[in-house]
Amino acid sequence: MNSDKKHIVLLAGKKSHGPDDNGIHDYPAQARLLHDCLLRSPLAEQIQITRLENDDWQADVIDTADCLVVISDGRDGDLPYEEASHLRNDERKQQLKKRIAQGMGLVPVHFAT
Repeated sequence: MNSDKKHIVLLAGKKSHGPDDNGIHDYPAQARLLHDCLLRSPLAEQIQITRLENDDWQADVIDTADCLVVISDGRDGDLPYEEASHLRNDERKQQLKKRIAQGMGLVPVHFAT
């Protein structure tokens, strides 16, 4: 990885509900759209983007992120993280806490497009 560039990781949850191919609650599609927009932005030369879809958690990738953008359902309620399966694991939550303490940005996005 080029250390001069900021590393943005887009973590997309699974499409949670709604009819297929309607674009609603389709978090991988939202991550692809954001990825494309960032590559077309004036910042494109200053960033490196890794896109992980369908809750594909890769600890080594998260450890190199300057910013983690999570695009998913994340409902609270009776079963916290039930629809944000990438955060169900205590080890992953601890990794996030550690990385945030080290300065990684965290941007949660829900129902954004």
